[in-house]
Amino acid sequence: MVQPIVLSGALHLMNSIQKYFPNTKVAEYRYFPDNELYLRFPFKIEDHVLIFQSMYGEPDKRLIETLFAIHTLKDLGAKDISAAITYLAYTRQDRRYKEGEAVSQLITLKMLRDAGLHRLLTFDAHFHAGMPSFEGLEIRNMKLAPRFKDFFKDLNDLSVVIGPDDDALELAKLLSIELGLEHGFIEKKRLGDKDVEMRSCSIDVAGKNVIIIDDMISTGTTIVEAIKLLKSIGAKDIYIAATHGLFVSNSIEKITLLGVKKIVTSNSIPNPYAFLDLLPSIHEQVSKWSEQ
Repeated sequence: MVQPIVLSGALHLMNSIQKYFPNTKVAEYRYFPDNELYLRFPFKIEDHVLIFQSMYGEPDKRLIETLFAIHTLKDLGAKDISAAITYLAYTRQDRRYKEGEAVSQLITLKMLRDAGLHRLLTFDAHFHAGMPSFEGLEIRNMKLAPRFKDFFKDLNDLSVVIGPDDDALELAKLLSIELGLEHGFIEKKRLGDKDVEMRSCSIDVAGKNVIIIDDMISTGTTIVEAIKLLKSIGAKDIYIAATHGLFVSNSIEKITLLGVKKIVTSNSIPNPYAFLDLLPSIHEQVSKWSEQ
């Protein structure tokens, strides 16, 4: 039997977690006046442990907390440590684009493995360059696109699913298969951290409703520019689905001012549109691990 333990970033999931994992415990944590972390497990640690965490908002603090937790659980006798990290920070830098850059994705995964983590479940992490492979760490990166089906099942066949760039094309394809719709993507050129240029759409959207699906909405720049392009070439109603809704700064206002019909994200990060519960997917994967 796995022992579920919730860290600070996953406290917003507590009600859902307890429905699927009734014996869940919560780690004790606080910060000293100099902002250093204090972490404690005020209960007996079992052989098989499942950590729940999300690294949104304050990724540095959440990552350190996760590393401290894994190390400590191992020291306290846990023999098998899994983690469901609903939002895994530091995965966007998956390669060295400029000389001297830190490849944060590989560094983060190595730290988790070296701390003593055996299995990692996450959702739509930025593994576009391919799934990293580390001896001793099993990684399951679940794609949520098919799970958004129920939120758009009432749309008719005069609808299409669009990825706002070529990285999101696979997500668009997965959702389109579930809905029986055509899919495509927008050719995008990134000009900087907050600037993008949308060039063209791979399919005709004139007179059609469009579901835009992406792995993440952060500043909202990509989504906003995608909506503007799609409307300029004749798209009708716009719907949005994204796994992670960070909604940095005033991104919600920028998106809603464009008159979108619906926004849906998962609850990997707390936000006003977090309608897709990840716990059924987590429970399903943990059950598979338990059967191995």
